[in-house]
Amino acid sequence: SPVLRWFLRANRAIPKRKWGRDISAIRAMRDHLKTGETIGIFPQGQYNWDGGCNIVSDEVYRVLHYLGAPVVPITSLGAHECWPAWSAWPAFCEWEIRFFPPVNPRDYESVTDFRRDIESKMFSLVGHPPIPRRALASHKGITMVAWGCVSCGGAATLKETRSGLECSKCGARWTVTRDLRIVDERTGRSMTESEYRSALIQKLRAGEMEDAPDGVFSLSRTAHAWRLGSSSSVTDLGVGTLRLAGGALTFSGLSGSTGPAEVEVPISDISFTFLDADAHLVVSEPGGAYELDIKNDSTLRWEDYLMVARGLTTRRWPTAEEIRARSRQRHVDRGGGQVGNRDSV
Repeated sequence: SPVLRWFLRANRAIPKRKWGRDISAIRAMRDHLKTGETIGIFPQGQYNWDGGCNIVSDEVYRVLHYLGAPVVPITSLGAHECWPAWSAWPAFCEWEIRFFPPVNPRDYESVTDFRRDIESKMFSLVGHPPIPRRALASHKGITMVAWGCVSCGGAATLKETRSGLECSKCGARWTVTRDLRIVDERTGRSMTESEYRSALIQKLRAGEMEDAPDGVFSLSRTAHAWRLGSSSSVTDLGVGTLRLAGGALTFSGLSGSTGPAEVEVPISDISFTFLDADAHLVVSEPGGAYELDIKNDSTLRWEDYLMVARGLTTRRWPTAEEIRARSRQRHVDRGGGQVGNRDSV
């Protein structure tokens, strides 16, 4: 059967008025499946930045369960090492794609059980050693992932050297190997990119990063911002100062298409975050979404900080219960009094 490549970006910031388009896409997929055709879905919705596992959102599994067609899980080895998302150029490296036996969603009563079986196959390669690159093994750009120093907690203090990384704050040095391991030159400790990033996030959660001591966030960078409405509605807010402090993400624009802009998004109002194809940070909130091109810093660092500020361990949309609770709290904050726990809220 011919393969139709549907890039189902379930993990993205979509204003409510665009949901109808997604429903149309799902119906189109269903119609193609009914004719016996095959659909290829890339469900993560964004690049894999550190070589670890990208968690697929529940929405994808609910769609697959609804469609009811057999699902062939596919995963790969060596794709990240061949061309990391943070690198401008690919390297020569072995790249293996593995296909698993089909899984029929009709064999499962719940989406949870269906998801568990799919992930047991796709994630069976977790822990597989990184694939060494044979040539063009540059680590230029790796500070997108290694955005801080795990030794001293310095944020945005790592500088790329010929052999690896060096902290401008404490002087710690790391070697980046051909298989993208980050090795501490003093202790010999070796970490994959995802392990190094996890160690940074752990220090961040423990309040040990210099710009988030004891959980008090204080980040500030120059950024170019856009307000996203629909695919045909984008407002240029210009270049200004982006801050994460005081429980909110704020942007003070100096000059944009509509003049100076002032934006404040409370952390509690952020629905979702991700990095787009340009490595810009996209932040979704109930009123829409914002795209942020942050200068002289890792946008992945800003997303990690926002994740920790929101109390999350994985990237995900808020649950229905969280949305209702947030709606009730807004009503109370606006002086509407206590609202009962109603599903219609």
